[in-house]
Amino acid sequence: MNSIPLELLHEIFSRLPVKSIARCRCVSEQWRSILCSAEFTELFLTKSSTRPSLFFVMRRSRNNEFLFFSFPQLDSTEDDKSSVAACVQFEFWKDFPVELCGYASGLFLLRRVPISKEEKYTEHLICNPSTGQYEFLPTVKTGCVSSLGFDPIDKVFKVVSSNARLPRVYTTTFVNYKGKLGVIRWTCRESMTIWVLEDAEKNDWSEHRFTLPGDIFSGTGSVNAVRVTATGEIVLMENYYQSKPFNVFYFHPERNTVKRHEVQVG
Repeated sequence: MNSIPLELLHEIFSRLPVKSIARCRCVSEQWRSILCSAEFTELFLTKSSTRPSLFFVMRRSRNNEFLFFSFPQLDSTEDDKSSVAACVQFEFWKDFPVELCGYASGLFLLRRVPISKEEKYTEHLICNPSTGQYEFLPTVKTGCVSSLGFDPIDKVFKVVSSNARLPRVYTTTFVNYKGKLGVIRWTCRESMTIWVLEDAEKNDWSEHRFTLPGDIFSGTGSVNAVRVTATGEIVLMENYYQSKPFNVFYFHPERNTVKRHEVQVG
C-alpha cells in the first residue's frame, strides 16, 4: 500500500460505490484517513456529478433508524422499470427523535424533534452516511426552518435557518430548477406548486402549478418531492421505508406525466 502513489489510490477508490467506500473505511486507520480526506471527497463528488446518481434517505416507520440510498439516476428516455440501490443504515438514539431537513453533496441535515412545546431551543446535526460520522451544530430557536446547501465557489457547506412565522406550514423542498433556485410546495398528492427565483435582487418569483394523476400513487405511503434531475423531472419518493422493493416516481412537469420506478435494495 505504501508503494502506491496517493493519487492512484484516490483514483481507484473513487470508482467504488458509496457502500463499498463505507466498508473500506473500516479496514485500517490508513484507509480511513485516505477516504476521509478533503482531496478524496472532492474527487469523488466531481466524478459523481459526471455519472448522476440519486442520494436520498428514508426512515423506518417504527423506530429512529434511517436508511441512506444511492442508485443510478434515470430520465424520461430510459425504459428501465427497476434498479438496485446501495443502502447504508444509520440508527440514532431512541430518546433523540430526529427528522430530515435537507441534503447537499453527500451530507444530510437533521433536526431533533422537540418533545414538548416548552422547549425554546433545539439541536441540528450534520450526518455523513458514507463515513458514519455526525456533527452537532449550535442550537437555534424552536420553530426555525433550516436547510442545507453547498457553496461550489468556496467549497463549503452552509446551513440557513429562518425564524419567520408562517401562517400555515407546507411540505417544501429547495431544488435547482433549470439552473435557478426553486421551491417545491407539496400540499397533497394531486397538487404541486413550484416557485422559481427569477431575479434575486428584485425578489422576483414565478409560480408554476401542476395537477398530478392521483392514481399513480395507489398502494404507497406518504410521498414527498426530493430533487429535480438535469432534464427537469421532479423525483418523488415515499417518506418511510416499510418493505422492499419500494417505488420512486419521476414527474415531468411539461408533459404532465409520472413514471413509476421500482428500486431493489442491494
